[in-house]
Amino acid sequence: MNFNTFGFLREACRIMKEYESMEAFTDESNDYESDDNEDVEAMNRIAGGDYWQDIIRNFRDRKINAGMAENDLAAKYMGELGHGFKHVVNIPIKVNTESIPKYRLFFGTNSHHGLFLMVDKMNQIWNKIIDNSRNGQSELFNYDFPDMALLKGFNLEGDIADYIARQGGKASALEVTAGLIEKYGITFSTGEYKNKYKEMDGKSLVITRFPPLTPTGRKSTSMDWDADRIELELP
Repeated sequence: MNFNTFGFLREACRIMKEYESMEAFTDESNDYESDDNEDVEAMNRIAGGDYWQDIIRNFRDRKINAGMAENDLAAKYMGELGHGFKHVVNIPIKVNTESIPKYRLFFGTNSHHGLFLMVDKMNQIWNKIIDNSRNGQSELFNYDFPDMALLKGFNLEGDIADYIARQGGKASALEVTAGLIEKYGITFSTGEYKNKYKEMDGKSLVITRFPPLTPTGRKSTSMDWDADRIELELP
């Protein structure tokens, strides 16, 4: 689902009569049109709750800036979608890295197959666009993933270990990957997660495969979690 988050916040300002705040959520790349028939209840139905009102108040009181307000809205909306879907990922679509998201694509599914397919496809498109821009070609839009990671840096190996620790020290590779996608969105393909697990194997991670041997009797090195059960365990 496409969600014009900045347009929603601008409309929220109008409905809450925070007219001075509306300009902060206006951008030439944002083509959201106001609907005079919208009211608080209608906005609550769209958002799945009234949390958006606190976001506007926090912005009005200068506790957060416009970008933080948009991130807060996206995070809260993802939380609401999480009540109906097992897996949710959002993809901010931007004109360039400096601009606000033109809109966000939210994808929800109860199948890890659907989640991994979406992540791999969008990761492929993202990298292709970046490659095109490096070759001097004009880019249609640029992705910024994940917002917090780019602002504060990230530690994928540490996050893998932390996630497994929260599961009691052992978890399936499929489960760990789905959990990491919640944080990183399409930053990494599922193949990159697999490569990281193999890189950590025997050092900060122990990979156990079921069955442990191939049909020819050799030790399995497969990372095909749909064909085999693969568990990741902290040493």
